[in-house]
Amino acid sequence: MINTNSTKIAVNKSTVDKLSKKPYEIILLSLIVIACLLLIKPSYLYAKSVLAQVLLKHAWQESQHEYQQEIQPQHQEKDQRNRPWHWADSYPVAKLTYKKKNVSWIIMAGMTGRAMAFAPTWLEDSAKPNQYGNTVISAHNDSHFNVLENSDVGEEFLLEDPQGQILSYRVMTIDIVSQYDISSYLFQDETMITLITCYPFKVTNKAKTQRLVIQAVHVDSLR
Repeated sequence: MINTNSTKIAVNKSTVDKLSKKPYEIILLSLIVIACLLLIKPSYLYAKSVLAQVLLKHAWQESQHEYQQEIQPQHQEKDQRNRPWHWADSYPVAKLTYKKKNVSWIIMAGMTGRAMAFAPTWLEDSAKPNQYGNTVISAHNDSHFNVLENSDVGEEFLLEDPQGQILSYRVMTIDIVSQYDISSYLFQDETMITLITCYPFKVTNKAKTQRLVIQAVHVDSLR
């Protein structure tokens, strides 16, 4: 009679012996997998931001249609009706266009890390898009706002609100400030936008403790 228990123990012991002889190979394989994931992550994040803009554009068009049909006031829970995906906790509030680069973004409400992973975001405590005051918009510098690295004073941005009103804003100042400097968030006695992103733009493992702040004033306010 064959002792199956003894055989099983022998097989398991043999397997362990083989694995114990190759610890460095296992470690090397693990390092390779981790390296691949690190290389893939930036591409994944960029792809996610691009796909999100496609879904946001659809939600944005729905919002504009509701305003045009004058049915928006009847639906106060706008964020529930026009969410870009079913689990989203935000909704589109504006469309920002950088004329120099001919690129546009749909802006989401709520300056949270979760929302910013998908799109530029609007600080809800600031002025509503195209309303009197300072409208603050922020985005990551390795995705949507990466094109702001070489921005210049005098360039123009277009901001469209859900009602379809499009206003032009001319860049007046570009500053590099500490992440703790909140002066750019404050109310201003004019119609303007403030664009904020992390600085510097170069890839680094160090925490980015500075912010690029671009402030642009409504063109009609300059006349």
